[in-house]
Amino acid sequence: MRRPRLTPSLAFLLPALAALVLDAALPPWASPAAGQVVEGIDIGAARSRAKAQAHDLEAFSSEVGKRGEALRQQALDTRTAAQANRARVGSVKTGGAKGAFDFDAMIAGADAAAAGSKLERPKLIVFASLSMPVPSLKTLFRDVTRAGGVVVFRGFKNGSVKDFMAGLAPAFDKGEKIDGVGIDPRLFRAFNVEAVPTYVVTAGDIELCAGFHCTTPLPPYDRLAGNVTTDYALSTIADGRGPGSAAAKVYLGKLRRNPR
Repeated sequence: MRRPRLTPSLAFLLPALAALVLDAALPPWASPAAGQVVEGIDIGAARSRAKAQAHDLEAFSSEVGKRGEALRQQALDTRTAAQANRARVGSVKTGGAKGAFDFDAMIAGADAAAAGSKLERPKLIVFASLSMPVPSLKTLFRDVTRAGGVVVFRGFKNGSVKDFMAGLAPAFDKGEKIDGVGIDPRLFRAFNVEAVPTYVVTAGDIELCAGFHCTTPLPPYDRLAGNVTTDYALSTIADGRGPGSAAAKVYLGKLRRNPR
């Protein structure tokens, strides 16, 4: 069902308001002839003032509409952040009683991992999207899990947990155990992520900012964006001798030690 728009609009009031302005500018006995002056009243000038005021009303309506749209977006961000607190996943076995992929268990196990806004571990964060090809997502989940990192999504597909689950399902096998899948739009905003996959390795903890317009103070970090493997991304960051180099070497070692 289509959600009603929250954006207020005064556009439908403009004709009536313009008429009121014009009526207020002209006495009831004044002739409508343009440019006519009656007992010191310049009717043409009055009409010009009325048009200018109508223009001001239209501008006011537009500004109200913009502010309403901004409030609507803030409400959507609030809902997404609330859903993210339920959906940040620690270590959850995804196989149900019958061996099928159990998304309910995955969501139900999120609360213990969602306490607080301080991301101490992992410091390997890979930003992903359901728009990525399924084979790429499969490989990404497995490699990042082996390395000890987390795969983060911006939000639920179409704002729906059900649609998100349906989109994620093909990337997992029945009974498969996957660690470290999260949903947090704040991380996307903090690192200004515009493309996926994007690999980030930080040199310190992240204290996430929960407000709409605040800025998360980020620790030193390295990042690499592009359709590359986790091994390649970590190797590149490790060899770059940047702030995330030491941590990248640790994650790369874990990735290569853990078999598929």
